[in-house]
Amino acid sequence: MATAVDRFAGALRDLLAELAVPQSPDATRSPPPPSWKERLWSCPPDTRLGLREVCEALGRSKGFVYRLTRTKDIPHRKLDGVLVFKAGDLRSWVQQREDIIVRPSH
Repeated sequence: MATAVDRFAGALRDLLAELAVPQSPDATRSPPPPSWKERLWSCPPDTRLGLREVCEALGRSKGFVYRLTRTKDIPHRKLDGVLVFKAGDLRSWVQQREDIIVRPSH
C-alpha cells in the first residue's frame, strides 16, 4: 500500500513532467558567431580578411569593393594574386570616410 509520501512524490513527479518543456534541437546549438560587421571593430588590427569578409563588414557588394581596389580608394594587398585586407587599415579607412551628422535641436 502506498503511503501519503509516496502518493505526494508521484503527484509531484507527474506535475513536473507536465510542466517540462521539451527542448528543440536548435536550443542545444551554440549561437552563430558574430558577423564581420561586428568583428571588424574587435579583432586585432593585423587580422587579414578576404573579399567576402570585407563585403560583409562594409555591407557592400563584391563589385563595389573591386571598384574601390581598382581605383586604389581602399587599403589592400595582394597575396599570390588574391586580395587581402588588414582589419586595422579598414577600420581607419572607414573612420576617415564617415560623415558625422549633427542635427540642431529646436
